[in-house]
Amino acid sequence: MDEHRYVMKVKGFNTVVHHIDGNKANNNPENLAIMSRSEHCKLHGFGTEIRPTKIFAPDIDGTAVCRICGERKQIEMFKKDSNWSHGRDSICKECFNAYKRNRRKLAHN
Repeated sequence: MDEHRYVMKVKGFNTVVHHIDGNKANNNPENLAIMSRSEHCKLHGFGTEIRPTKIFAPDIDGTAVCRICGERKQIEMFKKDSNWSHGRDSICKECFNAYKRNRRKLAHN
C-alpha cells in the first residue's frame, strides 16, 4: 500500500513521497521525490484557483505557504479557524485583512 514511502524510508504525516512521472505503480527511487505536504499541495495546485480547497498542512518547521500570496510564513501568521484540527486557515492574516478591506470598499460603492 505505502511501498513508495517504504522505498524512500519516509515516516510522518507532513512528509510526502511524490511520483515524478505520475505513475503510482512506479516505485523506482529515481521516480520518487521527497517533499513537505504543503509543497506537494502547491505542486498539484491545491489551494489555488485551479483546485480551490481549504486543505492546509503546516510543515514540520512550523511554516506554511499562504494560498493567496504564495509566501512561506510562520504558522502564527495565519488566520485562526477553529474548523480545522490545527486551528488555522490556509490564508495568512495579511491577505485575509486585505480581502476584508476590499470587500468593505466594494460594499460602500
